[in-house]
Amino acid sequence: MNSYEILDIDQNADFDIIKKTYQKLILKYHPDKLQQSGVTSQEIIEKNKKKFQEIQKAWNNISTPEKKLQYDKELLAQSFKQDGVINEEIDLDDMEFDEEEETYFSECRCGGIYKITIDDLENNVNVISCDICSLKIKVLYEVIEDEEE
Repeated sequence: MNSYEILDIDQNADFDIIKKTYQKLILKYHPDKLQQSGVTSQEIIEKNKKKFQEIQKAWNNISTPEKKLQYDKELLAQSFKQDGVINEEIDLDDMEFDEEEETYFSECRCGGIYKITIDDLENNVNVISCDICSLKIKVLYEVIEDEEE
């Protein structure tokens, strides 16, 4: 989750709204607040503590207009990397197989490696990134269903 999702606010929200939302959440999840309410369940205390830390970290990413601008740039760059253009389609049969790691791999034109695991294939993952550059490939393969006899 990104900082905006943790704070449950829109990325384009006014900075004052972001700050007020943070302050409201931090008061709600502050460990002292929970102790004052008499909660003794260790599970609830730990869950609250984790949420408090997530809120603090999220706020740290966007706590000033300058930090927010930098964070927004990083989110945009990350989305381009995740949603990047597929450079090429490669048939699984044309990739090499590493039995020890149970992965198929192919070399990228930059010298990096595209890797896809058997687990990825079983989970219908078919777009993978180079481990060095931002290029992506689509792996073509057919899922073979186990037939019950």
